[in-house]
Amino acid sequence: MTENAEKFINKPSSAPSVFNYKDYRSYLIDFYHFKKSKPQGYSYRKFSKDAGFSSTNILKLILDGKRNIGSGSVAKFIQALKLDGPKAEYFHLLVKLEKAKNDTEKTACIKRMTSLLPNSKKNTLEKTHHRYLSHWLYPVIREITAHPKFQLDPYWITNIMHAMVNPSEVNSIFQFLIEENFIVKNKDQTYSAREAIIESTDEIDSLAIRNFHRCILREAIEVIDKIPVKDREYAAVTISMSPKHINLLKNKIKKFRDELHEWAAEVRESEPCESVVQINLQMYPHNK
Repeated sequence: MTENAEKFINKPSSAPSVFNYKDYRSYLIDFYHFKKSKPQGYSYRKFSKDAGFSSTNILKLILDGKRNIGSGSVAKFIQALKLDGPKAEYFHLLVKLEKAKNDTEKTACIKRMTSLLPNSKKNTLEKTHHRYLSHWLYPVIREITAHPKFQLDPYWITNIMHAMVNPSEVNSIFQFLIEENFIVKNKDQTYSAREAIIESTDEIDSLAIRNFHRCILREAIEVIDKIPVKDREYAAVTISMSPKHINLLKNKIKKFRDELHEWAAEVRESEPCESVVQINLQMYPHNK
């Protein structure tokens, strides 16, 4: 953040809940403007006094992105913010999330943050794309509802998978897909995907996307010896090029991906879909 906090004009009309945030600066900005909008007013000096800081502009430096909250200062911020219990731990985790050095640490933070959320707010971090992208089984089970012989039976699903999967996990995933409308129940009591294709967008957290790619790459390794060559395609191309052509190459791959999406949507509408296929420039069927 480079813009001075004083320039923000969207002031919250009610006290912000820390549970609504995945970035501690955004929370602090809303907290500051809420307090400042009160008749008694508020200032950076007042925050420093409440927190026990000798510096009078520490909050301003944080909001402007010129400073980060140090590990030793978290307790003082929590004191000034008057947070306690799960809210205090949640704020502490927001600070840890920004400092996390790798995706393993970030995932651990988000998992703990999710566990602290009130039930009414669980959807914020868990029951959307973060969870949908947490394992390759989520999109596979969603797609396999198009199978003409699909059965709402976790054992039927596990028996047709090439990879080892747990029936109880399958059942849990299916219930999530129903509850979150990734899958809908039709009038004839069958099930189908709500939309033909789900694409990731910039709104989806990049951490979830990276974890999903790790998951499907591990599965590609697991099934390489289980699926006959005639049923799979593992391809690799090693080329040399100027760095200025990297973006052009990425665009070619994205164009190819978009063409595959369009073609798959047409095929899905015209013919029975008996195979759920993964394409990472390794292509293999998930089910037997």
